[in-house]
Amino acid sequence: MTAIAQEKQSFKLRWARIRSWMRFEGFFTHIIMIVVLYHMPAGLMVYWNASNIWQIFQTILTNRQMAREEAKHAALAGNPPVPPPPPPRTKSKRK
Repeated sequence: MTAIAQEKQSFKLRWARIRSWMRFEGFFTHIIMIVVLYHMPAGLMVYWNASNIWQIFQTILTNRQMAREEAKHAALAGNPPVPPPPPPRTKSKRK
């Protein structure tokens, strides 16, 4: 029993570290690409931007498909589907 609890806690800590590294890596990669491609032909930047836009849409479509699949599996198992998280709050500007 304690091994299972320890594994769950360890997984949460590892996942938090992985997410933190992924955020840093994503930011750092963009900075390096801008520095490296600054003196390259414009076609490389067009390719890079087009690729990023394509990946954004691909991620959105993949996440939607995965949500549908999870809802279908949850319905088959008799579990209610998990609602999507609420949208992030934006700070309102007060005068």
